[in-house]
Amino acid sequence: MPFDVVSVGSSYALAAAAVWGVFLFYFKRNLGDYPPTVALVLTSVFGVAWYLPVTGYALWGGASVVPSSFGVTQFAFAALTVVLFALALLTFYAAIGRGTVSLVTPISKIHPVFVVPMEVLVLGAHVAPLQVVGIVLATVAVYLANYSGDGLLLPLRRLVSSRPAQLGLLSAVLMALVNVSQRALLYDFAMTPQVWVVVKNGGVALLLAPLAARRWSVDVRGNLPTLAVAGLFVATGEHLVALAYAGIPASVAAPLISLQAIVAVVLAGVLLDEDDFLIRLVAALVAILGIAFVTLPQ
Repeated sequence: MPFDVVSVGSSYALAAAAVWGVFLFYFKRNLGDYPPTVALVLTSVFGVAWYLPVTGYALWGGASVVPSSFGVTQFAFAALTVVLFALALLTFYAAIGRGTVSLVTPISKIHPVFVVPMEVLVLGAHVAPLQVVGIVLATVAVYLANYSGDGLLLPLRRLVSSRPAQLGLLSAVLMALVNVSQRALLYDFAMTPQVWVVVKNGGVALLLAPLAARRWSVDVRGNLPTLAVAGLFVATGEHLVALAYAGIPASVAAPLISLQAIVAVVLAGVLLDEDDFLIRLVAALVAILGIAFVTLPQ
């Protein structure tokens, strides 16, 4: 793949990481008390509402709702991807509900490691050796950024005996499948990114709405401006994610987008004076090195 294409796609992925990182910080500050399914449905709905004009403009400009290559198999594949995305989110929050954040989160964020073999085996992608090094470094950086507690390798050791840790690993595998599937939809099947964003987020909102209704214990009327801003973050972040996956392999995009964790924890460390800030800075330096290897001309 030519370097200019990789450079543009990587720029989209890094921009997405920045937007999602700020969103995570914003979410923690303003919506952290919401039940997870309720928060996911609300932010997805507001995100779709913000994004519909973008989709409408793309369609008005000649973009197709469904590519001509789409058949029953492609429709089923798109639907399965949305379901996998919802399952990945639910599995992650189920793991958090049963275990501690410090145990589950580092494991759940290592999904870029699974993307490489999946994409190579399923889509026949080529990943250069230096890019593999960068992917590993970026994944290590995300792991470090999410670490908090005793024993740096404790979450990995708990995989054998801890159900929350195992659920965290399952969520990572599911998210890796979502990443590879998005790449196939947006690149191999040529689905319009502006349409996919609405399908993906609207589909997740519909799937999770029944579960959210059972946990609906918050009055959102007084928090509509906050939710509207959160939705704008979601719309912007998902747009950049879709453009990234449409332009570069998932094995390159996934680790770069996952660096949102670095942005979020550095912001929290600087603005909220949270603990373990030194290891967050180390994670940021490792991430920068990983980015350099991933985006080098191949």
